[in-house]
Order: sequence, then structure tokens, then C-alpha cells
Amino acid sequence: MPKPRTPITHSYEGKRFVCRFRHPLHPKKKVCWVALGLDRGSADQNLADLNKVFMHPEHWRNLPEKTPEFVKTAWLNPFGGVTVSSKGVSVDGERVSDNAANAGIIAGLESLVKILEGQLAQERAKSHKLNKMLERLMGRKVRQGACPTLQEALESWIEKYSKLNRDPQHKKIVEWDLKRFVAEFKPSTLVDDIEGQEKAIDHWLGTLQTKPIEARDGKPAIPAKHISAGRRAQIRRHVLKFLHDSGAMLDRQAVTTVKKKEISHDRGAIRKLTMPEAKRVLAKLKGDWRDMFRVQLSIGLRPSELVTLKRADFSDKFNTLVLSPLEHLTLKTGSREISLKNLPALKKIIKRRLKAGDIVFPNGGGKPWASIEYFFREYNTALDDAAKAAGIDTKMDGRIGRRTLATHLLNKKWTAEQVGKLLGDDPKTILLHYGDVASPDVESDL
Repeated sequence: MPKPRTPITHSYEGKRFVCRFRHPLHPKKKVCWVALGLDRGSADQNLADLNKVFMHPEHWRNLPEKTPEFVKTAWLNPFGGVTVSSKGVSVDGERVSDNAANAGIIAGLESLVKILEGQLAQERAKSHKLNKMLERLMGRKVRQGACPTLQEALESWIEKYSKLNRDPQHKKIVEWDLKRFVAEFKPSTLVDDIEGQEKAIDHWLGTLQTKPIEARDGKPAIPAKHISAGRRAQIRRHVLKFLHDSGAMLDRQAVTTVKKKEISHDRGAIRKLTMPEAKRVLAKLKGDWRDMFRVQLSIGLRPSELVTLKRADFSDKFNTLVLSPLEHLTLKTGSREISLKNLPALKKIIKRRLKAGDIVFPNGGGKPWASIEYFFREYNTALDDAAKAAGIDTKMDGRIGRRTLATHLLNKKWTAEQVGKLLGDDPKTILLHYGDVASPDVESDL
């Protein structure tokens, strides 16, 4: 009576599961080893599949049709212990074709490459975590190589940024800001020499001015003036991030932070339209821009929320909208639920747009917008052109539809709590921005 066979078992070695067994078809019963995987679940499954062949001699020479590729690779490849020669693979005295030998070798190599790639990914993840910990302790990026000059750091930044899928216009703005900084502090200056010059950077930011415009074609000249608080905050952010990524250690707090109140003061009063004006702008808009403005005037979404709308956000009958992020496009204040039950015209727009794809407002090809900055600029331009065509002098921006709706609802005696819940804002913010609303606007809803 033949001796009962013992199933193959595995062990954990070198951060992976492996098994060893004597190949029954090898003339010398050579001990083979097989890498089963990095996690126990896949290792157990691979081992079970391998034992289905190992424990049944009738399958040794003719593997079943449904045998997994992993088992085929483990059963007949150089890493599985089968002899390989220039004449092909020899198994128990029987010669296997060169094609089969090559296929076995290739499959074995591919299996090994996948294992090594998995280990490399794990090591990279560990290295990334260690670098992050070191950056937090040092207060700067971990630099590879010698300290670069400002010009070298700028060229490196431009090269890296060009490979990112970002808005080209935004890249130009950041590049322009950094070139101004590098020119002021001299291109040949080492990045490390900028350390300790926070007061000089602060002074430079405070003295920046706009470019003067000469009189031309009957238009008056515009003298240079200090840049706005919002623009100063933007340049400060670009420069400090550039220096940090280049390995400079800076005290950010020593460079004056631009407060939101300064930015709001520079921008002036909140810009909004009356409903009659909004209707005139709406009539001049076309295509996607018209639908976007229509949605804002109906439920007051932020521009950044418009571009995240997708089929999954709506209930089956489109009576409810629950906002959620879309890939790299995030939400400013998290998710919120909005009822569309009493807005049949809006539901009709959404249904029509979703016939072309799963995203309500894609940027061509059914894909999300690459960057929110690019979308803001395009939407603002469309609104500006429509307002000029409608004879409205108010400077437009992507939030004006949202503000118009808030004003309209407050005039219709909605409370600050009700408006804040719809718009995703705190009631105190509503009162701060729209507390001056007094005269009733009895125009019907759009």
C-alpha cells in the first residue's frame, strides 16, 4: 500500500510566505521553493491550489484545464526546481518543448518581479513616512544632494511642476511670483542663505506694487499701487512653499500673515445681484455656463461644489442631493443634504445633463476639471462677458449666484438658520454678510 502523501505547508520568511516541497517528477526529487505572496490570505489560497495538484498523482503530468496560472508556474519553472537545459526542460526523463521551457521561465520571472515590486512599494512607503517625520522635526524638506542656488531651485521646481496635470495659467502665475522673488534676492544666492531673512522677505512682500499702465487709445494712465491683500497672501504662500520644498528652514510666523479681514476689506462689500439682474445675466449665458448659473440661483452651491456633482450624489428620483468629493475635487465644508423635491425645473436640467455621462459638469471627455483654479477663471470670464452683454456693471465672480440667492431668500423672510442650512454656512456668517438686507424683493423664483 503506497505511503499517504503529506500536504505542503508554508512558512513566513523574508517578509513573505514561501513553501518547500520535493518535486515528484524530478529524477532526484529535488527540493523546490515557491513564493506564495505577501499576505496570509493570498498565500493560503495559492497553497491550497498547489496542494490540489501535489496530492493527486493523476494531475502531475497533465494539469487540469482550470488550473490557476500560479500553480502552472510553480509546477514547471526554474524557481520551482525543474531542471532547465539548452535542450528544453526535462521532467522524469521526458523532454518538454523549448516553447514550454521559455514560457515557464518567463512566468517564473514575472512572478518574482511582482513579489519584488510589492516589497519595493513597501520600502518606499516606509521611507516616505520616515522622511515626513524628519521634515516635521527639522522644519524643512529632506534635500537630496548639495544645497542649490535660488536659480537652480527655481529651474528644478519648473521641471517638476511641468509634469503635473495642473492648470497652465496657474503655473504661469506661480512661476511669475517666484521669478520676482529670485530676482529680488539674487539668483546666485544659496537656498540655505535665505534662512534667517524672514524680515527681509516680509519687507519685500509689503513693498510690492502693481505694474503701472501708460495712457493709450484714449484710456487714462493707471499709476502703480500696492498690491491687494489677497494677492499678497497668494505670493507669500507661493514663496514660502517654494523655499520649504527647496530645503530652507524658515520661521513662517515671522513673515506677516495676511488676515481674512484685510482681504475682505480690499475686496469691498459683498457683490450680489437682484433677481431681475440675475435673469438678464442668465439670458446671455450659453451651454454649460447657463446651467451652472441656474443651479446656483436655485440651491446656492459654491463653484467648487458645482464641479463635484455626479449621478451618485442624487437619489433615484432626484428628490435629494447629498454633496460628496469627486476624485481630487474636494468640498470646503464637508457634505450636506439638499432637497430638490420642489424644484422640478432644476431636476430636469440635472437629468438632461446626466444623459451624457456620470458627471453633471465635466471638463470635456466626461472627465472632472483638472484644477479648481482653472474652472474659477473660466466661469468668472463667462459671467463677466454675460453681465457686460446684459448692461450690468457689477464685477462678476463664481459666487455671485450663491450670494444673489441668499439675499433673495432673506428678503422672502427666510431666517439666517434656514439660509445657512441650505448654503452650508454658519448663521452668524449669513448675518455678517447679508445683515443689511431690508427691502423686500418679491420677484418670483427662477
